Amino acid sequence: MDFDLNNLEDHLPRERAELETNRDLSKPLEQLVCDFHDMAELVINPNDANAANINWFMIQAQKRMVSLMGRVAIEHERSSKRLVNLTWALGGLTVALFLATLLLLCVARQTDDQLHQIHTLIETHAKQPTDTTTKQQ
Repeated sequence: MDFDLNNLEDHLPRERAELETNRDLSKPLEQLVCDFHDMAELVINPNDANAANINWFMIQAQKRMVSLMGRVAIEHERSSKRLVNLTWALGGLTVALFLATLLLLCVARQTDDQLHQIHTLIETHAKQPTDTTTKQQ
């Protein structure tokens, strides 16, 4: 993406700043780094040793660096929000897993109690015919 700075000349300083900020924040990080290097190379170039040009290019390079830092800060904020949301989701899933485990334990205990009752009932019925058979003889 190449945004021509000459298009900003007809605007007030604040409007230029807003337009340039929006342009810079819409650029990928690699483009901002490239812009910074491009401006820094113009300052380093010994053929353009004019002090006014050097100051202008240094200011432009600093503006690009500030945009780069702002873009990185926005990405970090976005990443940290995602991390917080994922942490909440993980906490919710942990609570759900804990409740499901408690439910399964309750069902297992109830099933164990029912199996014990069935076993006791079978033993009771098994003993009763033996006692009845003995009494009939």
